Amino acid sequence: MGGALMVTTPCCRLLQSPRSLPRDSGNPVSKPLIIGAVLFGIGWGLGGLCPGPAIASLDALRTEALAFVPSMAVGMILMQRLYKLDA
Repeated sequence: MGGALMVTTPCCRLLQSPRSLPRDSGNPVSKPLIIGAVLFGIGWGLGGLCPGPAIASLDALRTEALAFVPSMAVGMILMQRLYKLDA
């Protein structure tokens, strides 16, 4: 991951104009953010998979991934509908 960051960070800085660089929005940490982070951590711990590697594991037909990825998709859809988020 460190190697990827060493390549990506300078390239992203070169491609972004000064106006498009991320700035502090001043928004405090919200309750939904904390709840989401906790649920993500619990899911990762219980499932033993992070979303990216879980999707990659589908290719190998790993049982864990075959259970985890659909569950993750259902959770994403429910969250989108509960909070009426734009896709």
